[in-house]
Amino acid sequence: MRIKNLSLLAFLFICLSQISCKKDSSGSTSASILGKWTLLNTKAKISAAFLPTPQEQTEPGNGETYEAKSDGTIIFCESTNVCTTEYYKITGNTLTTSSSSTFTNPETFDIKTLTSNSLILYQKSTEIIQGENVTTEVWITFSK
Repeated sequence: MRIKNLSLLAFLFICLSQISCKKDSSGSTSASILGKWTLLNTKAKISAAFLPTPQEQTEPGNGETYEAKSDGTIIFCESTNVCTTEYYKITGNTLTTSSSSTFTNPETFDIKTLTSNSLILYQKSTEIIQGENVTTEVWITFSK
């Protein structure tokens, strides 16, 4: 569920703005986050001293869509057509999302790729679990 929430928040932030992260195939240097995106997959990697090797898991999308609107909202619809609204803003190559328009408890993502048909978001966090640093990296991939 956390990965689904992360992907929703990331998408919301990106959709409202237009930014350039990577040149798209049409030769344009600016791609828009606006429009409807489909979640392709979410990859998570967890690293910690107590793990012999980093643990990786990739979850495929399940028909979820994210529609970024010019008013700073993102409409997230699950495959069951249950939809929720989130808020987003983009600063440089950083997407910030929140369930609140005042951005209380925001989630932030680095925009790694944004072209006319591809969006990849990245988030890295570290927390202490049982006295050990645990680092989680997440890559969220969308297509238009």
